[in-house]
Amino acid sequence: MTRWNKALLQASMFILPLGCSRSYADETTQKQASALLLQRYETVVSARSKVLSRLHFDHPEQDLGRKHLGLPFIYLMGGLKAVGPNTLAAVEGASDTVLTGAKDFVRPEGLGMVSARTCTIATLAPGAAQALAPEFSKVKVESLDGRPVWTWSIPPSEGYKTATNFYAAIVTNSFFMLANNEQDFRETANALANGKVQGSLPGSPDFTSLRTHPYWAYRTIQRNEGTDALASGLSRLPVSAVALELFTEFDDGSLFLNVLVPNNPSGSPPAGLPSSELIHFQRARAGVWQAVISLTTNQTAAAIFQVLSCFGYGVAL
Repeated sequence: MTRWNKALLQASMFILPLGCSRSYADETTQKQASALLLQRYETVVSARSKVLSRLHFDHPEQDLGRKHLGLPFIYLMGGLKAVGPNTLAAVEGASDTVLTGAKDFVRPEGLGMVSARTCTIATLAPGAAQALAPEFSKVKVESLDGRPVWTWSIPPSEGYKTATNFYAAIVTNSFFMLANNEQDFRETANALANGKVQGSLPGSPDFTSLRTHPYWAYRTIQRNEGTDALASGLSRLPVSAVALELFTEFDDGSLFLNVLVPNNPSGSPPAGLPSSELIHFQRARAGVWQAVISLTTNQTAAAIFQVLSCFGYGVAL
């Protein structure tokens, strides 16, 4: 077992270790969910359920490289596995697309995975809400802002001293929501239920093209005072970088990483770009440096670990 495989297993223990047709998903609900998370979280990752269902960590030796793309969904996977053995599959089968947002990255004390405040939204098929409810029949129910919410927790993981709490609910019969922070859950659920999702802000990027991919991620780089650059992955990026894009068709064997550096007019890559045997950058368009990473080599797992750490999903080895 490689050290990358061991790290993934450790991460899956941290939060214990989603497949459907896109045809029945309402494009409006997907835009609503992605817009809400992009406004509230530093990093947002989206996967169609048929892709996410292939990223489970139960058998990490299978398709070892690409499975590491499931790391951003580790809270969802671990939280639902704690509810029941079939709960994760039930959410997968009920949804078309699953999006997760992360912020406030904190490194572990010693070995382990970087923790974060996260929120996951799955867009549900018509009628799926009723089918999901029985999966949570043994979970405690609390009333938050007049909404019935399932709540539970799992023990502390390696590198941490406090348990991870989960809050989940079905919102407007169109979304399944799960968060590991009560305040985040309340605010996001209320905004989703009330349709209070702002439109595109002036100067904000157009995500139309990015959303077409079965798996994509976007990070707005925030270098605020007090930010832990190591935990958040910012120490691995050029200081002039303002955003990151990641996307793949999954089965075509290629993963694309874009680093947005608008103030780099020269023809040379800016200093500080990630680099490894599989990661080499070329200019894609003005202000964008792109690396095309193979998903089918023995070095794929290490490259994905390196890339995802830039999005805040780091693992301390």
